[in-house]
Amino acid sequence: MFVVNNRIILREAEQKLKEMFGDQYTASRVYDNEEDYSGDFIFATSSSLASSGRLQTLINHGPIESIIYDEVHHVPAMQNRGIHRRVNEASIKNGWNTKFLGFTATETRPDRASVIAFFGRKITYEYPILQGWEEGYLAPMRY
Repeated sequence: MFVVNNRIILREAEQKLKEMFGDQYTASRVYDNEEDYSGDFIFATSSSLASSGRLQTLINHGPIESIIYDEVHHVPAMQNRGIHRRVNEASIKNGWNTKFLGFTATETRPDRASVIAFFGRKITYEYPILQGWEEGYLAPMRY
């Protein structure tokens, strides 16, 4: 499942999945007026999962093999924290061994809430912004 709080990023991620894998995987959506849990990949906004019992429906549909959080620095927010906690609890209870993967370009939250704590304090891979600039993959910020 791919979770982000922004529909534009969600649509772009779904498009990239199709570009990279064609029809090898199916995609479904749980946001706005769409509620389809049948795909190999489910694209969802955190606000959609938190409303109308959608998260419980997803958990009941299980197993959830993995969750990819884009803009993972939002996970400490109450709504996202609740989603993470409930999926983690369901994973433990049902023996799913759900994997959690997060991406962000925001190193530090203004409130200093820990993001890495949600991932057992393990960073699998880190790509510093400065390195991205030096290698030409990221454009420097200009204010």
